[in-house]
This record gives sequence, C-alpha cells and structure tokens, in this order.
Amino acid sequence: MKVKVELPDEFEANLRDAILAMARESFEVVKNEARYPDYMRINEATKFLNCGRSTITSKFFPAGLKVINIDGLQYVSKKDAIAFMNEHKH
Repeated sequence: MKVKVELPDEFEANLRDAILAMARESFEVVKNEARYPDYMRINEATKFLNCGRSTITSKFFPAGLKVINIDGLQYVSKKDAIAFMNEHKH
C-alpha cells in the first residue's frame, strides 16, 4: 500500500536546506578529523582541539583527557580526544 503525502513547497524547501546543512557540517567534521593522525603529538592535539598547549596540559589532562607518554614524548589519541570533548558537552 502506498501513501502519498503532499507537503507545502516552503516546508519541503526548509527540510531540504536543513538536510543539506547537516550533510555539509558532517562532511566538514570528517574532513577535519582526517587531517590528523590517530595518535597526535601535543602540538597537533592543540590544533585538533582548537586550544593552546597550556589549556591541554593544565585543564584537559587534569579533567581526564588521556595522554600517552613514551620516553618523554606525549601523544593524544584522536579517538580519546573526541570522546573527551563529547563527555564534556553541556
């Protein structure tokens, strides 16, 4: 059984615009994430998270952002950085 629903032109246009905006935003997020390696040095992580080095070290690390230390080199997992930001959404 087919059901045909007619929507006002303005509603269809608004719905199409909303879907296109969400798609563009999603593509931009994916494109941005693809620019960075899975394990980022601190300077890369600051760019990825759009903050400064002191913010990562004095705010984000104490708040739970996981850091990987290897012989004095510090790395942040991209997956952990995304999870950290999602956990702190208000």
